[in-house]
Amino acid sequence: MNAHEMKCMEVWGGNHHADAEVSLGGLDAWVYSQPFQNASEGGDIHYVSSCSSGRITRLLLADVSGHGNAVSESAGKLRQIMRRFVNYINQKRSVEAINKYFSESNDDGQFATAVVISFFSPTRKLTVSTAGHPSPLLFVDRLKKWQILEIPKTSANLENLPLGVIQDMRYGQYKVKLEVGDMLLCYSDALTESRRYNGDFLTEFGLVELANKVQFDHPAQFIPRLLSEIQSENDENLSTDDVTAMLLRANGRRIPFVNTLLAPFRLVRGRSSRS
Repeated sequence: MNAHEMKCMEVWGGNHHADAEVSLGGLDAWVYSQPFQNASEGGDIHYVSSCSSGRITRLLLADVSGHGNAVSESAGKLRQIMRRFVNYINQKRSVEAINKYFSESNDDGQFATAVVISFFSPTRKLTVSTAGHPSPLLFVDRLKKWQILEIPKTSANLENLPLGVIQDMRYGQYKVKLEVGDMLLCYSDALTESRRYNGDFLTEFGLVELANKVQFDHPAQFIPRLLSEIQSENDENLSTDDVTAMLLRANGRRIPFVNTLLAPFRLVRGRSSRS
């Protein structure tokens, strides 16, 4: 597994293979992504960004319809959007921009399901938006238990439509505070659409059941052991689609004060480099 230390104003990721530990402000993350049939690029897009002070972390996992050049073009566009809004605490405009992009690309029949997550280190507040995507799983450290993160819907479930279906869609946001040691797992539907030993779909309920069976001493062990549990249910599991999982853990580390002091200079430098 590779280790990656995020820099301020950085956007890391893409739609290629990844097996990495990523160190962020207030969070540690483990990212695994394997394109279908071991291709160099796949239909799952993963990104992690850090703001000019390191206090705002944003994560995106998008499952785009199709493969090949069309998805690679989308990966490049989503990187631009992540960079444009890297310093916004509220993720609403990021989600709207991503939805607008897929809506305008809909002539090609392309759409995406996605989960967008923002973490503000000083308060350990996590904001989650989903668009046609399976709900993340939350690990409550004091209970040593995984549970489905139940995201309330306020408009007859329309908020959870995939990106690109309705251009003016307003996606909801769910906020949760992570205690130190709490973890969040987001993943592509290759996991929930896997089969149980009896042929039934695993679904989110089966996934959380398997997650609670996984024994691990360190978070780095969790994703590979969970995927192994899924594969043991049915030999064809995780072999017919792109597979992506992103595990986040609140580590309680404080952002150095010098990062806040240098943030305006990084912001100006970042704008200059794009002009």
